[in-house]
Amino acid sequence: MTIAHGANTISRSNGAVDELYIAHVISATVLDASYSARVMWPLMRNESLAGEPSNAKKFPRWPALTAASVAETADLTQTALDTTSVTATVGEIGIQVAITDVLSEDDILAGVTEYGRQAGMAIADKMDADAAALLAGFSNVTGAATPANLSEANLLEAMSELDSRDAPDGNLVGVFHPRQLAQLNTSIITSGGNVWAGQAEKFGGRSRGYRGNYLGIDLYSTTNVPTGSRAATATFEGAVFVAGEALLALTKRAVRTELDRDASSRITEINITSRYAVAELVDAWGQTVFTDQTF
Repeated sequence: MTIAHGANTISRSNGAVDELYIAHVISATVLDASYSARVMWPLMRNESLAGEPSNAKKFPRWPALTAASVAETADLTQTALDTTSVTATVGEIGIQVAITDVLSEDDILAGVTEYGRQAGMAIADKMDADAAALLAGFSNVTGAATPANLSEANLLEAMSELDSRDAPDGNLVGVFHPRQLAQLNTSIITSGGNVWAGQAEKFGGRSRGYRGNYLGIDLYSTTNVPTGSRAATATFEGAVFVAGEALLALTKRAVRTELDRDASSRITEINITSRYAVAELVDAWGQTVFTDQTF
């Protein structure tokens, strides 16, 4: 590791922090980095594997049983109970930030706390991106053969498809890219029907990714929504699904922060890790909704 003095810059093996060095030349306020809204985990079924001697957990599911009419005195026929299951296997993610003593002593942050907070935000963003990747994986899909903007018709179709598959009653949610919700807003605002008047404002606000309820669907926005390509058109792959039922988050180790001191190099390392898995729990209870990326 090399520390080079000059032009108010501290160079290290993992980056340069010239703007934070020599506090008196800049403002004492440092703006946060930009990360997407982290919305996915509260919308999933959350389970823990902590303390169990395994890196995987199996989630069985009952089959749908069918009753039938029987004649008087006739014997009943046994019904096979063939359960299915989903197995989630945890993996590990991590990030390390190394802070030199010189940087810690001279920069405007004067300590490791803020560096740790920023690294923690990166971990949270990674966890949410992994979960959001599941949105494109539902077998049932809504969208035009030639991808178009998100519309009311797309949401109505997704709801109808979920109902036709007997998705359980519960909180129906939609997670979309911000541009998809902008498309939907435009569709509502420009609609000629008076029934839509004023509806767009109901999900125009921002609160930790939540944008409001429309057609009985709680709508969430995150740039972690995956992208794809259909009919040679770049698409966003959002989804409508039953919260707490369709998708699974399994945690083995919650986010853990540890400091490691390298005295001979005068460095403090911030190490943040987590072990978890995300998985599709019930495919039939989600509907991928894809649109083009234009607005």
